[in-house]
Amino acid sequence: MLTDMYPELSSRLYQGDIILPVSRNAIMSDYYKWPKAIIPYTIHYNFTQDERSKIRMAMDTIESKTCLKFVDKNGGNATQLLKELGHSEYVYIGRERNKGCNAMIGYHREMSGPHSMNLEAPSCISYQGTVQHELLHVAGLLHEQARADRDNAVIIYWENIDKTYWPDFNKVPDNVTTTFGLPYDYTSVMHYPRYAFSKNGKETIVAKHEPSMSLGQRIGATINDLRKVNAMYNCNGAAATPYTNAGDYQGGAYHIF
Repeated sequence: MLTDMYPELSSRLYQGDIILPVSRNAIMSDYYKWPKAIIPYTIHYNFTQDERSKIRMAMDTIESKTCLKFVDKNGGNATQLLKELGHSEYVYIGRERNKGCNAMIGYHREMSGPHSMNLEAPSCISYQGTVQHELLHVAGLLHEQARADRDNAVIIYWENIDKTYWPDFNKVPDNVTTTFGLPYDYTSVMHYPRYAFSKNGKETIVAKHEPSMSLGQRIGATINDLRKVNAMYNCNGAAATPYTNAGDYQGGAYHIF
């Protein structure tokens, strides 16, 4: 089943797995970037040690290619660092059953509670790319096919989508988001698969110039996914450009870690 590899599609939230802020149109504003590129978090105690390790592995992968830092707010060395951030916001990674995989986009000041992220186990932790997908939502990235310029790259077959899910295929206006000048990434870990939310088993989204092309994957973040993070957070130095390993594929193909 499609939801075995893309369990986030089973959640009934905006675009499948996005917990909306009060104003959805401000999600890519500087206001929604995590201060100093540091994301404090806690992981619910119900996760097994193996599941915790997989979550941390996804964080480590993103950290190794960007300037983002995920900091356990209950960790021994976190107290002073969190004081220096000047805020008390953090991400709560839950394991609620029947809630699927989902996350709130970006950083929100003065939340009445923690920023929510849910990873229903084991489905949401079976693929590293699924965990990375939700963590990149937390960092502030949207779905690739929500780009304002997506009609140049893909075709949406609305007739194959149940009307209930039509909002999940909406574009985000270019006056509230940016591509950072990066090309459309068909294999982005943030991209929907070809049959996402299909009501009749037919394709709902296809590449415009190569209809048989596979879309999306949940192996791991692509080069351009990570470049987008680095551009968003103004990363510089060694962490911003380590794209020369043997597993780095050019042309938007996915990045094997």
